[in-house]
Amino acid sequence: MSIPAAIQELVERFQNNRDAYRSAAYNEAQCRQEFINPYALYGLTEDEIKIVRGEYNS
Repeated sequence: MSIPAAIQELVERFQNNRDAYRSAAYNEAQCRQEFINPYALYGLTEDEIKIVRGEYNS
């Protein structure tokens, strides 16, 4: 089973910004807003994720 692209993108984003995300200035609300609310944890498809991000081109 392969890793869904949306999850892979989240991991890469975290790795690229790890220091900022682990700092005391980055709080729970920011984490929820950026990583949890709009993504696959709520069953969104990749197209729906693109819509949330404003990246959807029909």
